[in-house]
Amino acid sequence: MAAKKVAPPKFQKFLAQIRRGKTTLTCAKKQIFFSQGDAADAVFWIQAGSVKLTVVSQQGKEAVLAILEPNSFIGEPCLAGQTLQAVTATTMENSRILRIDKDVMIRMLHKEPAFGEMFISAVSSSKCNG
Repeated sequence: MAAKKVAPPKFQKFLAQIRRGKTTLTCAKKQIFFSQGDAADAVFWIQAGSVKLTVVSQQGKEAVLAILEPNSFIGEPCLAGQTLQAVTATTMENSRILRIDKDVMIRMLHKEPAFGEMFISAVSSSKCNG
């Protein structure tokens, strides 16, 4: 269920162009870095570690939707207008996550067609994204 692996050297080249609007999160094992219902205002890229995506039903039952590995994206529905996170993202081990602000990600997708193609390929091959 993990997203298709993005070629890190190419992706790193594009990330280096971003001066503002990106933050590296260093997360401990079992750390929640966003919760279902939080504002959906960023796309996240797993640099190291793994992340579990869960959802809680109206009846209070939790379901695991996906386990994502390095080079997977999370949160891309915000680019299509989703305003709230539909899932909770929890690290399964010590992890490094890159948070890219929504407006910065949109600019990169417009400015760099090659980045856009790589990003679309990665997220479209994923079975489940937050």
